[in-house]
Amino acid sequence: MTAGSLGLRREVRAGWSLFRRDMLKFQRERARIVSSLLQPILFLGIFGLGLKNVLGGTGPFQDIDYIQYIFPGVIGINVLGISMSTGVTIVADREFGFLREVLVAPISRLTIALGKVASGVATAMFQVAILLLLSPLLGLTPGVIQIVLLLAAVALLATATSALGVLMASRIRSVETFQYVFQFALFPLFFLSGAFFVLDRVPPWIAVIAKLNPLTYAIDLFRHILYADIELGELTRELLLVNSAAYDVLLIAVISVVLLTLSFVSFARME
Repeated sequence: MTAGSLGLRREVRAGWSLFRRDMLKFQRERARIVSSLLQPILFLGIFGLGLKNVLGGTGPFQDIDYIQYIFPGVIGINVLGISMSTGVTIVADREFGFLREVLVAPISRLTIALGKVASGVATAMFQVAILLLLSPLLGLTPGVIQIVLLLAAVALLATATSALGVLMASRIRSVETFQYVFQFALFPLFFLSGAFFVLDRVPPWIAVIAKLNPLTYAIDLFRHILYADIELGELTRELLLVNSAAYDVLLIAVISVVLLTLSFVSFARME
């Protein structure tokens, strides 16, 4: 066995160990699992039921229920919050000294960052799979192919947002600071993504910002997938930002590559 293959096996083993460690920590944190599942239910209840009587049955909401409209957005905020919080584990490991021990191990920093991103993606996909159990209650019945495509889209978004979390964590030294920055980034990304409102019906400056927001295109992709079996009328098609889901996929993929590259470079330079 060559030195190169031994080195590759060591890197793979190390990455798997870091990934498994994070997944075991997530499994043991029952409060975190419950709270992350309750949050989307609260969004659906408060925003969905609260605004349904105001917007339901009018304009583009003639063929689709308002709660069905915001459900893909709720999936988006769930993925965003869970995967970006991957950075918290990096900052916490740095504070408790575990990260220093990992950094001096004979493995590349790229492997460490990849293990963290992978755990963020896996956690987000697990949470969304549970969240999809609510879809029949909302009048959405995605088939097997739709579910597979949706989870693939979630993995793509989670890759980008987990990489963003790693990028932030590589520059931040305390959990408290990370939480402030995390909240500062989270809410503008979410509320300016078209999750709760149709972008054609907002002030132009909000629409411009929303169309610069990558989460907007991820939520649009989720809608394309979940609405595939629904016959949308001319007005209802206004709910979709672009006509082709392929455009959403391409844009999110490019953003994922950029954020992964930036996070790897920043993590490699971290002291």
